[in-house]
Amino acid sequence: EKTAPPIPKSKSPIMAYAELDMLLVTCPFDSDEQRVILESIVEDVPDVPANPKEKPSQEQLRKLSEMRERKKHLLMTASGPCRQVLQRILKLQKVVASYEK
Repeated sequence: EKTAPPIPKSKSPIMAYAELDMLLVTCPFDSDEQRVILESIVEDVPDVPANPKEKPSQEQLRKLSEMRERKKHLLMTASGPCRQVLQRILKLQKVVASYEK
């Protein structure tokens, strides 16, 4: 007797990774440049201390600030439908990063 494969819970890492991959492929980018900027934000997450009690260095703080500015600019210049997908991608990217710690 065959049993159905387990359905991953919506909050599972597998579902977060799957949704993130799908959105990266289907996002209605306004331009190729926008896609490149998003990919650089998603891939170049600055290293911060693993211990939350440890303070990040000045360099790490500068990189975090720079990344925040790039995200803000990306979202401000995106069209409505694209902005919604970008916001979801950025949120999922945070969720996925938390699974990798």
